This record gives sequence, structure tokens and C-alpha cells, in this order.
Amino acid sequence: MTAGLPPRMRVRVHNNKTDKYEIKELSMELHHLTPRHQGGSDDAINLAEVSPFVHEIIDPSRHNGFILDSVINGLATF
Repeated sequence: MTAGLPPRMRVRVHNNKTDKYEIKELSMELHHLTPRHQGGSDDAINLAEVSPFVHEIIDPSRHNGFILDSVINGLATF
């Protein structure tokens, strides 16, 4: 993270609600390896940096409403 801001990426996604493609700028997210409701903490050892799309796959309660089509600018280009 730079100055407390998460890494970002620009992507082309399919919006499930509107059934249209759009460009979005998204932040990386932190996933709790052991969920807080199961006693997990916010300590760095319990957190993994993931994209919103990976987060949706590994966390069954997470739904972002988009399907990734392509990455326009990855993390290294911001």
C-alpha cells in the first residue's frame, strides 16, 4: 500500500444487473484467512491481499455483481 491506499487495477467487466460491459477501477481487498466470526483477527498474519474477483471465489458470502472480462491496467501500472 502506498500512503495507506490499496493497489488499484482498471478492468473491463460484465455487469450482471445491467447486462452491459463497463470499465471499472477497483481496489485490491484484504481477505481474512480465519474469518473474524470464527475468532480470526485483523493481524497481518491473518490477511491476504486479493482482487475482488478472487475474493468472491474464496469467500462464499461475497458477491461483487461483475464478471471479469479483461484487465486493462494491472497493479504495476498505477
